Amino acid sequence: MSATYTLDKDPDGKFVFTFKTHSGEVILTSPGYTDKDLALRRVDMARTFGRRGESYQLLTTENGQAYFVLKNTREEVLGQSEMYRDSESVLQGIRLARANARGARLEDLTVPPPPPKPRRTW
Repeated sequence: MSATYTLDKDPDGKFVFTFKTHSGEVILTSPGYTDKDLALRRVDMARTFGRRGESYQLLTTENGQAYFVLKNTREEVLGQSEMYRDSESVLQGIRLARANARGARLEDLTVPPPPPKPRRTW
């Protein structure tokens, strides 16, 4: 299984994507978007900018937890990581994101599954 961008809807009905490793660990979560096409364009941007080290910004919360955000050239946040216990862990998260950003597949959970095929009874 490869890394995955998963598009889904949040409780408010906004489109949100998560970027997950091959083992299902969440690397990055996007903000919510009211427009699905915009969310899909942001996934494409995450694929592109996710390979560039300069697109990541390391941040620390008031209580000392480290995290990162991925930004495009307009400084718009494409996604935010989970919280890490220290800066070395956050750097490992960025390395993992950079290594997998481009080739990750898209799984769209907003599309309903196809209806079941009718069963023939003879």
